[in-house]
Amino acid sequence: KEAQDRGNPEYAMALLMGQIKNNPDDIDSRKWLRALEIGRLREGKGPGFSERGKVKLLVGKAQTVAAAKKYTSAMNIYEDALAIDPEDLGALKGLGNAALDGGFPGVAIDALEQARGQAPQDVATIRSLARAYEQGDDFQNAVNCWDSVAKLDPNDRDAKNKSTKLAGELRSEEHNV
Repeated sequence: KEAQDRGNPEYAMALLMGQIKNNPDDIDSRKWLRALEIGRLREGKGPGFSERGKVKLLVGKAQTVAAAKKYTSAMNIYEDALAIDPEDLGALKGLGNAALDGGFPGVAIDALEQARGQAPQDVATIRSLARAYEQGDDFQNAVNCWDSVAKLDPNDRDAKNKSTKLAGELRSEEHNV
């Protein structure tokens, strides 16, 4: 906060990056970091052609690391990509899925909501988001996401079944309270 207040957002971002790499489930620091990165982007300090290429390389590397089930390491690589381009859809989706698979539902929800904001019709993102809400025990939002998946892909029986099952569990919980 002090670095940011003194007009040194680059140092603040470096400190926040260290914080989230040491504490992967620190959602507040991730949100603050992303806000600073997006602010830098809005000031015209966005990625050029070579930086976009580096983002794609980092996303590919992170996908390989995630496939090896090293989810925290993959999350860190995705964050490196997002430090270059905080709005890169592939990095946001990758971060969300790595966080989901690694058991960090809050981080997954945050990243996947950002991805959904950019691609609101992307069924795969919404499906992952529904799973993240389930993992985070936010069943109402999970039902909403499964409903969205079912509307976007009417042939997806799994989405319809999940929505119906979770909605039933929600009603059951309301009666038990």
